[in-house]
Amino acid sequence: MVAGTWERAAEGVPQSRWRRFISKAYADQGGRAFLWAPVALSFGIWAYFDLPREPGWLALAPLAVVAAVLLWTSRWRPMLSIIAFAMLGCVLAKAKADLAATPVIRATTAERIVTGTVEDVSATARGRRIIVVAPDNIEGFASNERPRRLRLTASAKQGEAALGSRIASKALLAPLPGPARPGGFDYGRDLWLDGIGGTGRVTGMIATLSTEVPWRLRPAAFIEALRQAIGVRIRETLTGTTAAIAEALITGERTSIPRPVTMSFQVSGLAHVLSISGLHMALAAGGVFWFVRAVLAPFRRWHSAGRSRNGRPVWRWWPGSSTCCWRAPALPPSAPTS
Repeated sequence: MVAGTWERAAEGVPQSRWRRFISKAYADQGGRAFLWAPVALSFGIWAYFDLPREPGWLALAPLAVVAAVLLWTSRWRPMLSIIAFAMLGCVLAKAKADLAATPVIRATTAERIVTGTVEDVSATARGRRIIVVAPDNIEGFASNERPRRLRLTASAKQGEAALGSRIASKALLAPLPGPARPGGFDYGRDLWLDGIGGTGRVTGMIATLSTEVPWRLRPAAFIEALRQAIGVRIRETLTGTTAAIAEALITGERTSIPRPVTMSFQVSGLAHVLSISGLHMALAAGGVFWFVRAVLAPFRRWHSAGRSRNGRPVWRWWPGSSTCCWRAPALPPSAPTS
């Protein structure tokens, strides 16, 4: 009798409740394992960056094999797919780090002549420009010490730097910035993962050595030229703040918006409307859907349900591939995107 009492106590009401709770939670997620894939990938990426030392491929290659096996067998056990995606996140983070690896500027330098190809140009709110250069020569740097890319700031008075052109100029080079506080956001790490190994400030006039755009940059140069042409057309048709806001909504160029107007948007909580993201994607996708449906309506068999999403990748190139613009097409319609 005493033994039976202990057995009933060992089973315990709380334990059975926890079991029922876990079983119900697991059952509720049936068929939703794929929705947990981004969470699992993020966990694996976080695990990689939290490692005390850089792992070698000798250790991560078996992890990749195990992840592939788990993904293959996850058709019968969905929980295995979550574990597999977590492992895959760690492997992908390692692959990204190796692909982005580049020499870095170790200390601030004196004026150096930098020669290279312009890979990206963007304007800041203060009227300056940020130029990403792939240098082919840096004065005083050997080829194995030269970063793959440099992020330079310049003013409009120092000359034009068109995307894809080859330029030369004097610049003060500096290391990548570190976090503002211990454990804070590391902006320098983000730059390094983009293949940027140093920052700097242009101190001389920018000389254009060649305007022939390399093949790998021609699609980006074409889109940038188209964006600039649209911006010019908007400014010719509209005036003042109306033109500035229209340009921001269509091309993503927000530098011409007056500061008081920007502050008004921020105070009212509507600043996100000026960023091309979910709202603009939905409008563009709706327009594509309507157009395809109108064209294919006379035919009996037509499939336009997926055409609206197919139009989103085209639109997201307009604002210069911003994070919001790339993130929005991947989210479901009900998810907040801005």
